[in-house]
Amino acid sequence: MADGDGSGAAAVAAASPPAPAPGLSPPPGWRERLRAGLAGTGASLWLVAGLGLLYALRVPLRLWENVAAVTIFLNSLTPKFYVALTGTSSLISGLIFNARYGETL
Repeated sequence: MADGDGSGAAAVAAASPPAPAPGLSPPPGWRERLRAGLAGTGASLWLVAGLGLLYALRVPLRLWENVAAVTIFLNSLTPKFYVALTGTSSLISGLIFNARYGETL
């Protein structure tokens, strides 16, 4: 029950954050701070550092060899494999759907 002395309104006003003063903008959020930080010379420094790290690790990573191996593997797959993959995924999806929403077999 409300006692009529206005203490409920004071509690609500105390819990809400204060409104910004007219003419002042609210403090920037994390996105604005990130965008402002990347807009300066720091972004180019990170880009150069990342490219330098990639250049330094080019021998251990052997990126071109890995890309070539993946390309050869994907090109060697036959249509029979894709049919089997599609059928297997459909069967598994049907079993999951049946177990979740219907009666089990």
